[in-house]
Amino acid sequence: MSTTPSSGVELERVIRSTQVQIASERFAFLSVERLPDPTDHLMCFSCGDDKTVVTSESRIQDSDHLAIEAWFRLIEFRILTPFETLGFLAAIASALAAEGINLLIISTFPRDYVLVRDKDLKRATGSLQSLGFQIPHPT
Repeated sequence: MSTTPSSGVELERVIRSTQVQIASERFAFLSVERLPDPTDHLMCFSCGDDKTVVTSESRIQDSDHLAIEAWFRLIEFRILTPFETLGFLAAIASALAAEGINLLIISTFPRDYVLVRDKDLKRATGSLQSLGFQIPHPT
């Protein structure tokens, strides 16, 4: 893989230094009519009439949902330079796409989250390790 400098930050170095965690629970995307208390879920967001909750399997019953898309595993990336590393998410998405793995990405100020189907987790972690990420064994 080639390095892409962006503000003096090399992609390979950033990948090697990024902390990665895999959540032990499975997650689901819920379409809801009304957003619940966000403190009980990974994310709650609204865009116009669309209201979506991303929550762990243990919290699904806490939301009165209209539709559900399940089961996903959550891979958390704690990148040290989230706004300065050109190609970080593109490298992840490209590596997973090359393996035929679909992903969903959620970004917050300090972290990026990638959700992959539960059945694809082992292949996804192998692909990410080949990029240089140090990934603990999934539970």
